[in-house]
Amino acid sequence: MSSPDLQHRVNQLRHDVDDVYELLSDVNQRVSVIDDRLTRVEITQQSHGEILRSHTELLQSHSETLESHTEMLQSQGETLQSHTQMLQSHSETLESHTQMLQSQGAALESYIAMMQSQGEALESYTETLQSQGGTLQSHTEMLTMILGLLQGRQGAESSGVS
Repeated sequence: MSSPDLQHRVNQLRHDVDDVYELLSDVNQRVSVIDDRLTRVEITQQSHGEILRSHTELLQSHSETLESHTEMLQSQGETLQSHTQMLQSHSETLESHTQMLQSQGAALESYIAMMQSQGEALESYTETLQSQGGTLQSHTEMLTMILGLLQGRQGAESSGVS
């Protein structure tokens, strides 16, 4: 190889080496930018991890509260069901008492009607007795007068016979 050829070759290799250094510099800059971005991503992930842990703890707390409320609602549901059954029993008892009272009311109405009928009959008997009492009074007065007359005659006969 001749010197100009060698020189050209050396120049070309130098140029290639310079290009490699430029490329390496660009790569280093890009790696530095990527490293900065990865550092920010890592910091953001750590921050998000803390937020996620906080949210997980809050979610756990809410889950426990929800479970407690669910148990309380189930207990209240059972109590409500018990009260519903009790009310249904009372309703049936009231229905039975209502029917019994209606039956007794009908019997009382029948008894009242019978008593009114007997009252009317008694009023009729009273009128009859009053009428008969008047007649009896009249007969008593007549008999008293007849008795008085008979006693007056008997007294006159006993005085006239002696």
